Parts: sequence; structure tokens; C-alpha cells
Amino acid sequence: MRIFALAALTLLALPATAQNLNEAEARRLLQTPLSATVGAREAERIQQIAVLNGLLRFCRWRWEPNFERLLEQHRQGLHRPEAEMQRIVVWHGYWQGAAQQFARNDRPACDDAMQASLRDQAAAALRAGPQR
Repeated sequence: MRIFALAALTLLALPATAQNLNEAEARRLLQTPLSATVGAREAERIQQIAVLNGLLRFCRWRWEPNFERLLEQHRQGLHRPEAEMQRIVVWHGYWQGAAQQFARNDRPACDDAMQASLRDQAAAALRAGPQR
């Protein structure tokens, strides 16, 4: 339940793509694996970016540019319809919330080395672009 709450909070901070969703709609979207919409490889890439963003957010570092670039790749690059964009946003929020919860329990050191590693990993995943 807590992860849904974190995902809902994440949705509130997002652009119009997700702001119109309520928790019930988000739960409904989470009933279908993201891989059914974007394929297994791309769902894994989105999950990787979401987890990295969750750790960045936990440490109070900027994660939004990674998220915005991910959405741009799908919206502008692949011309995904709004319904698919909402599904991506909800799954990203779910995985980001799960990573934040893990970090709260594990208490990683939010130091310069961790920040550089997270940013490098996210940049590499974003550079790879959408996987079909």
C-alpha cells in the first residue's frame, strides 16, 4: 500500500500526462505489465531509470531531467499516444516509489560517488534510447 501512496505522490509532481489520474486509475494501469505496452526490453529500461530516479530522489538530488528525457523519447521520438504515456508514467512512479522505500530501509550513503554513479547509469540508459 505504501508504494501506491508513493506512486500517487510522484504523479502529483508530474506534467499533465499523469495529473488527471487518481489512485484507482493508477492501480488499474498497474494491473497490466508495462511490457505489454512497450515490450520487455523497454520496460526493463524504464524500470532501470525509475529505480535510479528513486535513489536520486531519496538523496534529494535532481531526478526530473532523467524523467523528462525519458518521456520525450517516447512522446516525441516514438509518438506514443497519451494512454501509453500515462501507463509509462504510472509504472515509472511505481518503480521509483519502490526504490525510495528500499532506500529508506537500507539507508545508503548519499555521497558524491553515489551521485556520480547514479547519474552516469541514468545517462547511459537514456543514451541507449527506447528498445523495441
